[in-house]
Amino acid sequence: MDQPELEVSEIDELERVVGDAGAKARRLELSLLERITNRFSDERRIGSGGFGEVYLGVLPSGLRIAVKKLYPIAGLDEIAFANEISIIMKVAHENIVRLIGYCDHTNHEHIEHNGKLIFAKYRQILICTEYMPNGSLTSHINGKI
Repeated sequence: MDQPELEVSEIDELERVVGDAGAKARRLELSLLERITNRFSDERRIGSGGFGEVYLGVLPSGLRIAVKKLYPIAGLDEIAFANEISIIMKVAHENIVRLIGYCDHTNHEHIEHNGKLIFAKYRQILICTEYMPNGSLTSHINGKI
């Protein structure tokens, strides 16, 4: 078996959430999102905007989701992010894409800066939604589709 058992169960759970319109969004591991987006490869990049890049996530079953990798946001702390996610999770409307999951991952690295070793943090925030294959709302409004 070439993938950890935990990741298999995470994929199964993600596929269940994607397939069940009433399922609650869940926290997802960065390693899982890297896997389904082919490590955020250029060929999986389907859009970008003021807040981040959007990638196509393809699950083993063929189900697809949109994975938005947010640009670093100064001042966004864990409590504010958790509050935003809890509000978004409560929104359910046929004209709004459904939140599938989210990821808030912080890397801790030792790097050299000005000849000194420092401890640095790099935070990645990702939001996963239903994949809508017919383009963005902006392109529809501007008549580009």
